[in-house]
Amino acid sequence: ILTTSQSHVSLMEEHDFDMIKQVEKAVFSLNSTEISQKERKKADKWLCQWQIEKSAWVNSFILLNNSDNVQVQYFAAQTLERKVKYSIFELPLEEWENFLISIFQLLGFQFKNEDNDNGNNNNNEIKELNNPIIITKLCIVVAIIAIFGIPINKWMNCINDILYLLNDQKQDK
Repeated sequence: ILTTSQSHVSLMEEHDFDMIKQVEKAVFSLNSTEISQKERKKADKWLCQWQIEKSAWVNSFILLNNSDNVQVQYFAAQTLERKVKYSIFELPLEEWENFLISIFQLLGFQFKNEDNDNGNNNNNEIKELNNPIIITKLCIVVAIIAIFGIPINKWMNCINDILYLLNDQKQDK
C-alpha cells in the first residue's frame, strides 16, 4: 500500500509563484472573450508548450494546490492527464509512488506517515480539492495509470490498494 513522508504537492519554491501567475494569466487570456484572437492564440501556444515540458509533472501539482482559479486547476489536471497518456515514461520510476500519493492527497485521502510513529499526518500544506470536474479529471488520471500500468508494472495491486484506501478512509470518519 502507498505510504509517504513526502509528496509532489508540497514541493513549492519562490519561483513557483511567478509560474502560477504566468499560467493564470495565460489561462485567463485563452478563456476571455475580451482578449483579441491574436492574444488568445499566443496564450494557447504558450500553454501547449508549458504542458509538454518535463517540469509540468511537478508544476501541475503546484498549480492544483496553490491556485484557487478553477480554470487553472482544470488546466493542471488536464496536463497531468496528457502526461500520463502521452509522456508516461518521462517520470522516473522512483517518482511514481509519490506521484500517485500526491494525486490521492489532492482527492482528499490521508496517508499514515512512515516517519511518524503515532500515525498522524503531516499534510497541512496539501489542499483537498472539492470541484467535481477537477476530481473527475484526477480520477481519470488514476484510471489511466491503473489500466495501462505504471511503467515496468510498479503498481501491481492497484485495485486492492484503492479498495484499501477507500475502506481505510471510511473507517477514519
